[in-house]
Amino acid sequence: MSVESALRDGDGAGFELIETMRWEPGSGFLRFERHLARLYASAAELGFACDPERIGDVLSNTVNGHGIALRVRLALRRNGEGTVAVQPYEPLPADKVWRLQLARIRLDSTNLLLRHKTSLRQV
Repeated sequence: MSVESALRDGDGAGFELIETMRWEPGSGFLRFERHLARLYASAAELGFACDPERIGDVLSNTVNGHGIALRVRLALRRNGEGTVAVQPYEPLPADKVWRLQLARIRLDSTNLLLRHKTSLRQV
């Protein structure tokens, strides 16, 4: 499924762009410019309204006053409205072991939506 067909057919019309960031008191968002650059690029390519100043204000207002590290998730809708959810940031233990496995099903490399962080999670 291409981006054009998903949007034209309404198959993905209600999806959101997602950006998840870590925020630390005193230092702010980690790699903030990179997160925003990815969000803005996705918004432009997929036809989402995106006001950088408004997004910055909403994020700042959300984390303002928190004295602990946070995991901040921004979900942007096509009309430029969005929601922000926060929860305490919990680092993984240093001795955490990751197990990886290759998927048996190959993703469709022509599906442009797979190049963006969205709420469409089905493969």
